[in-house]
Amino acid sequence: SGILTPCANNLTTLTADSAAGYTFQWFMGQDSVVNETLRTYIPIVSGQYRVRVRNAQGCEKFSAVINVTILDAPVAPIISPPFAD
Repeated sequence: SGILTPCANNLTTLTADSAAGYTFQWFMGQDSVVNETLRTYIPIVSGQYRVRVRNAQGCEKFSAVINVTILDAPVAPIISPPFAD
């Protein structure tokens, strides 16, 4: 378990350990994240994430939960040219 606090303009990739024949399903809270079945996942909203790993024999295990809080990115500054007085 752990806590991640990436900024919205610089998101973090979550990566599960892998071995031959493993399949993956990512979860946010108790709900599966639709179509997120790769070893890696980039969360775009804050929440509690975990991944279920299943081996070729059908045995499965869940990872520990990681808390992700997406921080607001700063507003891009406007650069103005110098003006004559």
